[in-house]
Amino acid sequence: MSIPAQKTLSRRAAIVGAAAATLWPARVAAVEDFPQTEVAWRQQLTEFEYKVMREGYNETRGTSPLANETRAGVYACKGCGLEVFSSTQKINDGSGWPRFAQPISGRVFTRRNGRFFGIGTNVGCTRCQSHLGIVESGTYRMNGIALTFTPGQGA
Repeated sequence: MSIPAQKTLSRRAAIVGAAAATLWPARVAAVEDFPQTEVAWRQQLTEFEYKVMREGYNETRGTSPLANETRAGVYACKGCGLEVFSSTQKINDGSGWPRFAQPISGRVFTRRNGRFFGIGTNVGCTRCQSHLGIVESGTYRMNGIALTFTPGQGA
């Protein structure tokens, strides 16, 4: 059973409340040609992409082909195309996820959460607010399903 978009947005607004202004950074100025409503997001993304990017789930270790990507290039948010990581910061450690030392400055935000009986730090896109991954052991462990890769740029 799916929850109507209107109820989902109201629930999120109630949870985030007045703290939203301090937790969510200002958006990066750019043409916003990505979905503006939850209904539009559901139409653009697969069910699993939606769960990861809009509901904060994380993909299973070893399922992303981007984890083993070694070419020079740029990683962008799949939701809006904002370039968020450079291959120069990629850590190829065999962890099973795309992992980076640091993002491109100002392109992602971090926010603490209390999901799954522990405190963690989520990483999101500053432009479209999509969930991209988590901070783990001082590095950015990303969901490859939330990223696109363009080879040859930003080397």
